[in-house]
Amino acid sequence: MPGVVRLHFFFSAIGLAGYPIPDASTTVIGTYKFKIVATSGTIGTAMRRDHVNTGNYIELSKYLGLSN
Repeated sequence: MPGVVRLHFFFSAIGLAGYPIPDASTTVIGTYKFKIVATSGTIGTAMRRDHVNTGNYIELSKYLGLSN
């Protein structure tokens, strides 16, 4: 839906014996804030060409001219 992003999470084993997988129905999940930037394929191609680190919001926002 426009203006809505749904994030899903899951638990999985990480290979450490003695550490059970938590029960998702009883686990309290912290509150997180996310900034999501959606771009067109053309911008994505340009960012790859210019070696923009899309995992770095500050670098990404400078490249795209976004205000903080």
